Amino acid sequence: MIAMQAANGAPANGGEANAPLWFQKEAFLKQDFACDAYVNDLRRYVPLETLNTELNNYLSDINHELVDLLNKDYTDFVNLSAKLVDVDGAVMRMRAPLVELQSKLKIVREDTSSALRAVELGLHQ
Repeated sequence: MIAMQAANGAPANGGEANAPLWFQKEAFLKQDFACDAYVNDLRRYVPLETLNTELNNYLSDINHELVDLLNKDYTDFVNLSAKLVDVDGAVMRMRAPLVELQSKLKIVREDTSSALRAVELGLHQ
């Protein structure tokens, strides 16, 4: 297997231990991350082909991590999707009582407002 080398001589495979020092994975997690600024900063001293290789390797690493996580918790993942199918049914079963409660509360609110107006009129007379 041929190992690619980055501009600084580090292997360019995106792996945790083998990533070049200039490739900062934490930068992608920052709230204010801007890809164009990231590339412009690095292209001053890293060839674009090398940066492209590192980014593709990092993407591959992330995809493998995602697959590993899904495989690790696959049963929970499948069960979650099965449970979500029944959520619609539960919502529909709760809807009718909630709509009925809402209409009863509206009537109580209107009755209370009427009683309050009657009391206010009685106080003004």
